[in-house]
Amino acid sequence: MIREVTAMLARQTFGTLLNEVKFRKIKDEFEALTAELGNAYVGCEKEIAEGEISEAIEKTKKS
Repeated sequence: MIREVTAMLARQTFGTLLNEVKFRKIKDEFEALTAELGNAYVGCEKEIAEGEISEAIEKTKKS
């Protein structure tokens, strides 16, 4: 069924759809990254892993 809508409503609907797609993509990328990071520390002592991650976070905040 085809219906007519105003240009403003069409833009708002399209914008909402784009935001949802972007959010899902970012979420998928974040989940893949955290899984990869988790796999990088398999078999490593928890303290060492947490220390390296904290150090990386601090370096990122400074730059």
